[in-house]
Amino acid sequence: AEGLTLLLAAALTECKILIHSTNVANVTMVAEVISALLFPFTWQLPYIPVLPKDMLEFLEAPLSFFVGIPTANLKFVDKNVLSEIV
Repeated sequence: AEGLTLLLAAALTECKILIHSTNVANVTMVAEVISALLFPFTWQLPYIPVLPKDMLEFLEAPLSFFVGIPTANLKFVDKNVLSEIV
């Protein structure tokens, strides 16, 4: 419950959000659930439920986003970039 509260607060304040799981279906499901829970608001910034490995540099973007990736791809993300992401 605490993680869900943190995710909702991050989404409502338009933070950079990265979710990951070993199961890609779970990543997509969690992303869609968080989007649905924002109702009556909508996420107006980049929303990519599953970011392909070839596009991981998108995580270095200076704008807020809501992105999901498989846990296996997390090792390819720069640790400095992860420090700025919820």
